[in-house]
Amino acid sequence: MIKVNNQIQTTDIRKLNREQRGKLIFERGRIAKKNNFWVVGSQTSFKVYKVSFNGHTPVCNCPDCQLRKDKCKHIFAVELYIKRQINKEGKLTETRGINIKQYSQKWSAYNKSQTNEKLIFMKLLKDLCENIEQPEYKFGRPTLPFSDMLFGSVMKVYTGFSLRRFMSDMKIAHDYGLVDNVPCYSSLSNFMNKEEVKPILENLITISSLPLKEIEKDFAVDS
Repeated sequence: MIKVNNQIQTTDIRKLNREQRGKLIFERGRIAKKNNFWVVGSQTSFKVYKVSFNGHTPVCNCPDCQLRKDKCKHIFAVELYIKRQINKEGKLTETRGINIKQYSQKWSAYNKSQTNEKLIFMKLLKDLCENIEQPEYKFGRPTLPFSDMLFGSVMKVYTGFSLRRFMSDMKIAHDYGLVDNVPCYSSLSNFMNKEEVKPILENLITISSLPLKEIEKDFAVDS
């Protein structure tokens, strides 16, 4: 196998893996978009195969994909085809049969959301945490507000910082009036390790996703 100008050159496709074979199919232009699926020409015959997406999972009706339940060369080819539709200027080209529609990136909205993401997230998180009831106080040393501890736990994960480094973010949140107290990093660590916090966090995920339920049905694991 030889690469020329980033293109695969070979005299024996049997020596290539599925991804490399898919790149060859893509480079030879044997792909067409049909409604909600793609038609991909066979590499060794006049057959064509259908690639579609079951949610986020690509599926092909070729024997290889049906047998292995994994990506075949036709799926790899379609993925390269889809990536090519987004050019360097951020313009998305959606192909529907012979009609081509283009959607320009709205850079003003994109820039505004990106430059204010953290502050917007913190304000939304504050609203979410205020819906959580404070557990009934029983005995011992009074604890900090449950909403503040929950806010700190989620924000800590969002920032990706260690607990000690994250304390500056909690002080900023306090200055903005998003929390009433700034807990010690060790107190926050103990709170995050409590088993009873898990269902509360899962409930917050459910609540935060409700506005999207009418337009989104399939979510990736990291959504």
